[in-house]
Amino acid sequence: MNLYEIKDVRTGQLLDPAVSMSLQEVADRLHCSKQLVSNSYHGNYAIEDKYKLEQVDVTIKKTDTIWIDWELRRNWFLKLCGK
Repeated sequence: MNLYEIKDVRTGQLLDPAVSMSLQEVADRLHCSKQLVSNSYHGNYAIEDKYKLEQVDVTIKKTDTIWIDWELRRNWFLKLCGK
């Protein structure tokens, strides 16, 4: 699941600077459908000519090599702690 922030097009400010939301949460916040939110993000247009979405987090695939590094460090840390 990706996380998004809502930006006001007119002011350039984030609606909730400390909050990142899923598509469903954005749809609930803006009182519109999830499909409209998804289409506006992928089509790069503003919702109601007021709000644009910015993706702030990405999903890491299970097959990504970063997980090998993560597992090595996790095991090292657990050994260090005696677990």
